[in-house]
Amino acid sequence: RWIKDIVDPDKVRKVLADLVKKRIIEKYNVFIEKTGGYVAQFENTVIVTERGAYVLTKVEEIV
Repeated sequence: RWIKDIVDPDKVRKVLADLVKKRIIEKYNVFIEKTGGYVAQFENTVIVTERGAYVLTKVEEIV
């Protein structure tokens, strides 16, 4: 949501669609709770540099 204030949303959609097409990222359906709120899903946050990709976060299994 915050990115729309600094980047054109149409450009973001096009870039994401290209990444999905190239199978760099996967697209998932948006889940909505009965109350109308979005369900948050996440894996890891990575940063990609010229030297490679680095995992910045790791989510431990929540029991």
